[in-house]
Amino acid sequence: GRPSRAMINELLDAPTPSITTIRSRFSSGAVQQHGEEHGEAPQEESSPKELLRVITSASPSPEEHLRALKRLSSMVAEGCTAKQASELAKEASNLAGAVQSTIAARLSLCGDAEEYRIVKHTIYAAHTIFTGVPGVCPEVGDAALGGLVEELLLRLHDPQVAATEAFDVLLRGMNELVMDVLHQGAPNKVYTLLIRFLYEGAPLSGGKESTPEFTDGVLRCLLEMARCMQAYLPRLDVDLLLYDAHMFLVAHPPSKYRGREFRPLRLLKTILNELVKLKGEGIREHLSLVPVDTKPTLCSYLDLVLQQQAAKATGSRPATASGSPQQESLTVVFEKISSKDKDVAKEGFKLLFAYQQSHSDFSLDRYLSGRSPQFQEH
Repeated sequence: GRPSRAMINELLDAPTPSITTIRSRFSSGAVQQHGEEHGEAPQEESSPKELLRVITSASPSPEEHLRALKRLSSMVAEGCTAKQASELAKEASNLAGAVQSTIAARLSLCGDAEEYRIVKHTIYAAHTIFTGVPGVCPEVGDAALGGLVEELLLRLHDPQVAATEAFDVLLRGMNELVMDVLHQGAPNKVYTLLIRFLYEGAPLSGGKESTPEFTDGVLRCLLEMARCMQAYLPRLDVDLLLYDAHMFLVAHPPSKYRGREFRPLRLLKTILNELVKLKGEGIREHLSLVPVDTKPTLCSYLDLVLQQQAAKATGSRPATASGSPQQESLTVVFEKISSKDKDVAKEGFKLLFAYQQSHSDFSLDRYLSGRSPQFQEH
């Protein structure tokens, strides 16, 4: 259902986080080989909650910490039961908090190889769980998610970490965890956290100052979210995302930055362009949380993008061979018509009608003749 005002306020009151992303895949080989070298024996059966208690306890020995981490990883790798998966989802925020606190505390002990080893196993365990049990990452609470991604971004640009022998492995692992959050997390939580972090003057937790590298990481994450929007569109609350965009535009009106570069605004426009491309005119039905009567900047920008999209779709183009602009335009139209999203499909039919009106030589029957009977009937 539609998010309540209380839910929105809860999201807005969450700690400000940030995320970075470099699209590299995390190889766990270095982590796994470490365990094989030391010849640890298979661990006894434990519940996820008990294992997390060991990891978050005040002072577990390195051996106990590693044993609990490896048991968590193998539990998922071997195929956890429905009960274990459910318990992991319930403990999602505790897991994220444990990862954040482990990275923060143990990377501060510079030069200790054993501490770096624990951090590597911690990152690998979180990656294995987030990707192996789909229901876990979306359940991470706002505060825990914010704390985790902020810690990851800080450490990715930490000169102390960069000076360690384990830096390459840690870098790959932390980047992979960021990608897990972007791809596996609840998209609205991720968007809200990222957009709120881009507010000018927004501090990090503990009053730490933001840096250009930190902000660059957030922008890279938003670009990745825009790039793969179609994949998570069914899980996205478009109304809430438009509300986040509206609030940002109120705080940072484009007129304030006329004549100078403000990258967050440009990135926000990229996200809105992608939304309009996917939802078409249906985007107007998702403004329930935006005060449209005041004619905010968001509505003006959406109108402009919709006009540009309509002009592009109905513009007169010469009828030429396959691969021409005309053919490419039709391909986009029929991709929309085939979408499982009703708003997108509806927009596709509108664009097709407009295309027929402006291309008198276009024959729909001839175009459909090579398609499957199911598609023709649709």
